[in-house]
Amino acid sequence: MQPQINVPTAGGALRDLITQAAGQPPKALCFAARTDKGVHAIENIATFWFKGPFDVQSFLDKLHNLQTPGLRNIYARQVDPKFHARGNSTGKRYCYVINGPDPETSWQIIPKLDLDAMQKALGYVQGTHDFQSFRASGCTAGTSIKTLYEAKLTQTAEGLCIDLFGDAFLRQMIRILVGVLAEIGTGLRKPSDMLMILEAKSRQAAGITAPACGLTLLGVELTCETISKDSSHLVGVRPLHCERVELFRPEGDAYGRQAIL
Repeated sequence: MQPQINVPTAGGALRDLITQAAGQPPKALCFAARTDKGVHAIENIATFWFKGPFDVQSFLDKLHNLQTPGLRNIYARQVDPKFHARGNSTGKRYCYVINGPDPETSWQIIPKLDLDAMQKALGYVQGTHDFQSFRASGCTAGTSIKTLYEAKLTQTAEGLCIDLFGDAFLRQMIRILVGVLAEIGTGLRKPSDMLMILEAKSRQAAGITAPACGLTLLGVELTCETISKDSSHLVGVRPLHCERVELFRPEGDAYGRQAIL
């Protein structure tokens, strides 16, 4: 989702939309959740700011009247300078779909899956663990210790959904986890192998990385104590398709800073 040169991303589209409405590019546009290229998103949150003097109301009025392909439901609100999309995020919810009706939004697996074995394996990763074995190279997270509050399987007409809700995720952590689950579901591994992989703390102990197409960011949870109570406007975006997100804490003058919810 991070804007990139010559590569269409939701972040680039949003930056261009903000620039059109404000007459200047946003400073330190950053998102609460990172997503790999090819991953989808229903909702994400971001913050940015402008150097003053700046007419916030005029910007909001113009922004709400603009549209761009790939983005929908954009809401804007001025917030306290201490509010930050990443710093105020307390949890992220994802769903990975297997064998859904649309191959562009799900991973198609031919062998029959043992759902009981997969659910048993998920029990080993729920809670607080060192997820180093599920960490892709290039990950910049300060720690590999993360907490999965929820980890469950749901079989519906839309396919098999692996629901994961956690405080934060490492790079490709979910996709590597799903790759192991697929191996367990097809009988290539035992459910108890998930615990062995966790304890190994090595990427080599885990298996394949599931394709990006099956993963969707459903939403981000926030702690909102630092949102200005006097603000009456909200900026938010629900991108149809997210790509990679990079998050940086802005430096300098935070006058006119906005939150994207």
